[in-house]
Amino acid sequence: MSKKVKNNKFIGAFVNEMYAILLGIGLGNVLFVEQIDLNNQFELLMGLFVTGIILLYWWDWTEFLGDNVVSSKAEFIIDFLILINLEVLFLFYNKPENIALIFIILALLDFAWVINYIIQNKGNYIAKNKTWISEKIVALVLFTTLYILLKHTFSDIKLIYKGLATILTFILVRKISFKQLKNAPRYSLEIAKPEDYEIIAEINNSYFNPEKNKAFMITEMNEDIILERIHKNYRYYVLRKFGNEEILGFVELSNTVGEDILNQVNWKNEKFKKQILNNNDSLLYIEKIAVDKSYKKQGVGEALYKNLFAKYSNCSFYAFIMDKPYTNEISMNFHEKLGFEEAGILKLDEFKNFKNYQSKIYYKN
Repeated sequence: MSKKVKNNKFIGAFVNEMYAILLGIGLGNVLFVEQIDLNNQFELLMGLFVTGIILLYWWDWTEFLGDNVVSSKAEFIIDFLILINLEVLFLFYNKPENIALIFIILALLDFAWVINYIIQNKGNYIAKNKTWISEKIVALVLFTTLYILLKHTFSDIKLIYKGLATILTFILVRKISFKQLKNAPRYSLEIAKPEDYEIIAEINNSYFNPEKNKAFMITEMNEDIILERIHKNYRYYVLRKFGNEEILGFVELSNTVGEDILNQVNWKNEKFKKQILNNNDSLLYIEKIAVDKSYKKQGVGEALYKNLFAKYSNCSFYAFIMDKPYTNEISMNFHEKLGFEEAGILKLDEFKNFKNYQSKIYYKN
């Protein structure tokens, strides 16, 4: 079995380590340079608040972003500027107006980060989500409003109230303007390269044998079979974590399964029959789809399909799933969850060494 290679990106590691360093420097500045008055409720509250902001940004980076960024000059510059501005928060931890101004700068940098991320991930379905951009614009508006209010309208109120207004605004922004973060584009669907064929075959063969697998494949594969099928115009795509060489799953596509098969289908209704037998360039047949067993129940299969739908946004899809002599119920439920409809039934006396074979055809417009 070939090794699965993981890339340790410089930017991901650098930023993660910098958070620890900046947090230490910032806390040292507050405690020993600024000499925070621990008996002053306002200063204590704001010191904890600023520390919490750094920890939240660090959490977001480690949990959702660090493994997915593309090492580029733009990414490095934006990340570095975000880190610097987060560190500056410690210098002005007890000055709400200054914190609000830094929030505006951070909102602009977050907006720039999202735009850069979308450019780098343009083939990814979540990267096309305009909601993510809208969230960052909302954050910018809210922080700008906070700064104006603190600087002018609330200029004469007590510091503790300014501090509370700053904290509440940050909580509001966090609540409504970071929803897409957990759905950040983590995957990249790419055409398979020759060096990927061995892994594709391994993933496929791990599901071969319906008697042992609840979700299964009915044929084995090897690199020669994949090459032969590519010569017959089959296409193989692999799913990776963005910026990572490890293959999480694959899908095998062609333009048609063949009229000799489709003409033997007992169609559920004429609508499906016309849509599938029409067999134009906007209809794709899914021969196989599988996820590395190490990543089962982690949303990888759904991500694979959604990226496929985004790549072929003007296409419809269909697939056959065995019903007899073995029932691939997991695959049926999964396809129905993603919007596929049962379009018909194929019955054959024998198929791929299975006697009294039956499969259901699933269609998604």
